[in-house]
Amino acid sequence: MTGRIELHQETNGRYRAKLVDDLRNILAVSTEFESKKAALDGIFTLREIAGTAHISYCNSQENTAEHALRGPTPESLKPLLPTTLPKEFWPNR
Repeated sequence: MTGRIELHQETNGRYRAKLVDDLRNILAVSTEFESKKAALDGIFTLREIAGTAHISYCNSQENTAEHALRGPTPESLKPLLPTTLPKEFWPNR
């Protein structure tokens, strides 16, 4: 699948990055950045993290920082992963 990250200047002069797939569907929208340089720095950081980041499922009872400190567990990842993974991936399933 191909896609791109688009940089948009908002009407208030700030910038946002949008992750867009090959069908032009918007998959994610960033927070606002004060400058183009700050937005580009954020995009480059995202690109670095995305390739190796763990997927964490956060429910409404916890905030992102608490979840990040605890780290992902196989149980928290199950809702996000396809059920077609090899059995050895989930040994206690």
